[in-house]
Amino acid sequence: MIGGPRYPKDLESQARRAEENEQSLSQQQFHDRRGVSDAAKLARAQAWAEWTNFSKHILKIDPDETILDLCRAPPKQAAAKLQCQKFLKHYIESSERQRPTLGPEGVVWVLTVTSATTVLDMWKSLIMYAETNVLQEMRNRDPENREQWTLGVENKGPRGKGPTFEISTWIGEVLTKEYNLITRQKFEKHEATDEEILVILNIIWHRPNLIPCDPDTWVDVTALA
Repeated sequence: MIGGPRYPKDLESQARRAEENEQSLSQQQFHDRRGVSDAAKLARAQAWAEWTNFSKHILKIDPDETILDLCRAPPKQAAAKLQCQKFLKHYIESSERQRPTLGPEGVVWVLTVTSATTVLDMWKSLIMYAETNVLQEMRNRDPENREQWTLGVENKGPRGKGPTFEISTWIGEVLTKEYNLITRQKFEKHEATDEEILVILNIIWHRPNLIPCDPDTWVDVTALA
């Protein structure tokens, strides 16, 4: 048995259908960003959580408002860029951890964020979270000025512009030198010698408190060795 059409065919019914669609569509909001993977969502959420914590508890400022200020005219934009630069420096410095060393001092303090790419990824994750949340909400509230409430991270090369591009450039040209961040892999992987394995096992056994991982990971490393 052949069923009837799913949608109206006469003009009067089509007009009613259009009104029904208008009611449902008017309640929907446009999201002008493509979907992302779960891993990317997690990285962005973590970046935003760190930014929020730094803004509220250290700078004593509103994290959302600072992001909005990046889209506004100077001097608000300049002040917002400065706060973001402070955050990225804090992100690097707060990564400092104690690490065991084979030298006479036993332990040393080292930065665990050592790559310019890691810092740039943090910055991009922060901005993309803001894009899909804080700025998306503002674009929905102010559709006539939606272009103003947009921060991109894809501008590259000499023609790039805007606060996110400027800070990305600052990371590569200034922050990298200040903290001696690596820009490419500077080591070669090779198989550990028996002596090196014994040194690693000795550290794991005698100074486990200096190794920031759970006991299961220690067992795995020992078994692997």
